[in-house]
Amino acid sequence: MLAHLQAGHLNLVWAVLPPVLLALAHRLFVRDLRRPWLLGALTGLALALQAWLYTQTLAIGVLMLVVLGVVLAARHPGRAADRVPGLLKAGTACVVVFALIAGYAIYLVLAGPARPHGPLRSPEYGSADLANTVAPTWLTVIRPVPAPAEMQGNLGEQGGYLGVAVLVLVLLAVWTCGTAARVAATVGAVAWLLALGPQLFVAAEPTGVPLPWRALQGVPLLGEIEPVRLQVVVTLAVAVLAGLALDRFPRPVALVAILAAASWLPADAQRTTSASAPAFPQLAGQVVETWPRITSDWYGGADPLRAQIASGFGYRVTGGYFLGSDAEHAVLLESPWNRYQAGAALAGDWQGLAAPPDPDAATRDLRATGVTVVLVVPQPGRDPAPVLDWTRRVTGSEGVPLDGAWAFPLAATLQR
Repeated sequence: MLAHLQAGHLNLVWAVLPPVLLALAHRLFVRDLRRPWLLGALTGLALALQAWLYTQTLAIGVLMLVVLGVVLAARHPGRAADRVPGLLKAGTACVVVFALIAGYAIYLVLAGPARPHGPLRSPEYGSADLANTVAPTWLTVIRPVPAPAEMQGNLGEQGGYLGVAVLVLVLLAVWTCGTAARVAATVGAVAWLLALGPQLFVAAEPTGVPLPWRALQGVPLLGEIEPVRLQVVVTLAVAVLAGLALDRFPRPVALVAILAAASWLPADAQRTTSASAPAFPQLAGQVVETWPRITSDWYGGADPLRAQIASGFGYRVTGGYFLGSDAEHAVLLESPWNRYQAGAALAGDWQGLAAPPDPDAATRDLRATGVTVVLVVPQPGRDPAPVLDWTRRVTGSEGVPLDGAWAFPLAATLQR
């Protein structure tokens, strides 16, 4: 959780679906299936709500629900056959409820007009590093095994540390706690193996060893999962195993459990970046083109969005950081460049260009998207004069100083 929080992954820190699905799966697969229609409807509701929040967690939940069902059926084939009629009823109710609540959302993701038409990123980028299983990052206070200089992925995806104490606790649970522990350990082991991605990485080095995730890369929704995020299921399996072991042998296991918990204690060393942003209430009701533009850059790319938030969403912006496509781009992670932005990027450095930026064409681009104001926020260490001059030429306005920035009305009068 700290690793994802470090990277601002609030959609993964707030991972409610896996434990909810575990509770529903226990009723669907293990307990007496007395109300299959109701349980199926509740499962569909949980999946549908998750679909509107974050589709990767939805895909992870469905994948691991299937894995759990397969593991239980392999362990108890006779009981599995007896439950098929009830599970068919539950499955029907689940699909109907899910389609009613989230069918449109899934349509947009899989077949909508602005859906991406290619891979968003390499699946290997989102693969777990085998070294992270036994080597913690600096976010963990006790580090008996030093972390390698590099591990696969960014720090936000390096949350797969288990450690020796946790592995011993898992083995004790499997050895002493019967079928429930073995099922939990098997499901957790499958999640751990899938989290390693399509090939094995050790200390950020690709080994070329192929892994099972390759078989899922072409499956819609599943293929876009960053495999490392299956670690939330691994952690859930560890928690279940710890609970089973403590329930069965509280005194002998308590010391190992304490050591395991201590080995996961956070170091309270997470790094933070200021999220403060200027507010521009004077732009209320306007459609704003911002410079610098909104990008997917990790640092600074969202600054205009934070300013919009600080202004109470009083105005609209034309850019964004999102997943989509258009007629010219199979995959978009941010808005395409327009001619105003291209001219601003080149401002002050037009000498030698065969075709200097055309301010009239830039004006037409802005008007085509309904822009009424251009907001220029000077950047530290950079002379704002060339960008301000270019913006004056495009907007036909001298600009208005605005709390450390400049606002240039284009098609509407700036509110004072």
